[in-house]
Amino acid sequence: RLLPVYEEVLADLRAAGAEWVQLDEPALVQDRTPAELAAAERAYACLGGRADRPKLLVASYFDRLGEALPVLAKAPVDG
Repeated sequence: RLLPVYEEVLADLRAAGAEWVQLDEPALVQDRTPAELAAAERAYACLGGRADRPKLLVASYFDRLGEALPVLAKAPVDG
């Protein structure tokens, strides 16, 4: 239910002239279940696959991404 809101916000930001948006994912440095990693993969496939969006930069901090790294590495984001 939240993903459509993100899609709308990204489209609105692009329409307003935003070229880049940074999405922070500090929770992905923790151990995630396979279901949580699959949900992140689906979410970024959806958001990154939109034509009416600004470029997406995904940032994480506090520690290494671990098992989430391959998920984000293949996501259709720009940085």
